[in-house]
Amino acid sequence: MPSAISKPRYIALTDIDNEPDDAESFVRLLLYSNDIDIEGVIAVTSTWLPNEVHPETLNDIVTGYRAVHGNLLKHSKDYPTAEYIDSVIVGGNPTYGMAEIGEGHDSPGSDLIIKAADKEDERMLHLGLWGGANTLAQALWKVRSTRSQEELDKFIEKIQVYAISDQDDAGPWIRRNFPMLRYIVTVAGQNAYGFATWTGISGDIGNVFDGPDKTLVSKEWIAENIQIGPLGAKYPTYKFIMEGDTPAYLGIIPNGLNVPERIDWGGWGGRYKKLLDPGSRHYHDSNDKVISPVDGKERSTTHTSIWRWRPEVQNDFAARMQWTLDTPKTRPNHPPTVVVNGDDSQEPLLITVKHGETITIDASKSFDVDGDSLSFEWFQYKEADTFFPAVFEVKTLDFHGTERSAQLEVTFPTDTTTSIGFRTVNETSQNFHLILKVTDDGVPALTRYKRVIVTVSKE
Repeated sequence: MPSAISKPRYIALTDIDNEPDDAESFVRLLLYSNDIDIEGVIAVTSTWLPNEVHPETLNDIVTGYRAVHGNLLKHSKDYPTAEYIDSVIVGGNPTYGMAEIGEGHDSPGSDLIIKAADKEDERMLHLGLWGGANTLAQALWKVRSTRSQEELDKFIEKIQVYAISDQDDAGPWIRRNFPMLRYIVTVAGQNAYGFATWTGISGDIGNVFDGPDKTLVSKEWIAENIQIGPLGAKYPTYKFIMEGDTPAYLGIIPNGLNVPERIDWGGWGGRYKKLLDPGSRHYHDSNDKVISPVDGKERSTTHTSIWRWRPEVQNDFAARMQWTLDTPKTRPNHPPTVVVNGDDSQEPLLITVKHGETITIDASKSFDVDGDSLSFEWFQYKEADTFFPAVFEVKTLDFHGTERSAQLEVTFPTDTTTSIGFRTVNETSQNFHLILKVTDDGVPALTRYKRVIVTVSKE
């Protein structure tokens, strides 16, 4: 069985036909169906589409996937058939929010969620709420009404939710009634999406924020790189922002950076922190400090934890769309394989050192299947370090000028004080997150990562 990181399980709940971005996100998801076990795509309602669901629109997009499936198989044998994708597309509860939740309101979508969570599979089931949450609410209502508390707890333990904000009143109901369900969401006023982490995918084109390179999410870039071939033809031009729902699965794509069950560690889907409430498992927005590639100035907003990865995310998408073509415009590119200290897995590498110790971390065995040259970049992901409450308190590690080398030499602190010296850690150890980015020189350039978590022990 694949690991939860190497091939995560996923169900999307989408208010498809509300606006173009759901269709856009579904096209991208299909290109990652070799790396993600798609166990369901449920057409649901939302505040923007309150009284109808459109699974047939999803089926229509799959016709584009069917036309390119043979080409995709040349690059990965794990792409599922179009027939399989069609078989897991169903409709959810066709009314708005909590209006009709309860006895007699099961739907193919709520049944599918229950069936998937009941599978004998040790991997987490990830649910992406691209629209409203009422179909999930019905599934939870059904399980609570028909099973013991112990069985309900077991059911909830297998699920993690990433919501693209609250798009109906079912999300708040779920969090009140099932507080131990892992639930990632921006909580804000009704329809107040501007400060939501997920808008980091492309919200700058709507002037929600600034900092990232807008050209990578422009209509011109999309027309040239994405709206090509039979599947690309199913990718509509955006009206508001591009792919607002895509962050609901970006963070589970196996790339060496993402750790799907640790959204607080950051990744392509952003970084969210758990509320200080022992009676719940709810995760909300958190800022990353990032230098803008446009003006060289620092940004620290809820959006940065997503847009900081934009070049890698968009290049990866463009490369996969090239895989779909009978005649790609350039030699098809594939991502490099990162090998650190002999470990080529997608899981974080765990290392324990002593205070003041200097070590070498070796990525020189990394390679590219296309024979491309590789570049290396190491950085300290301070926001993922958990032992101090504020990022500015985390000490900067000494890389001895090797941050652009395949072999990193790094020295760790000699004590447990903060970077400014007024606080001491009471824990027995500190964790530092080091991220390695390995990028090839293909077209487009593709990046994979290795997360190295170093525990500095007092012992």
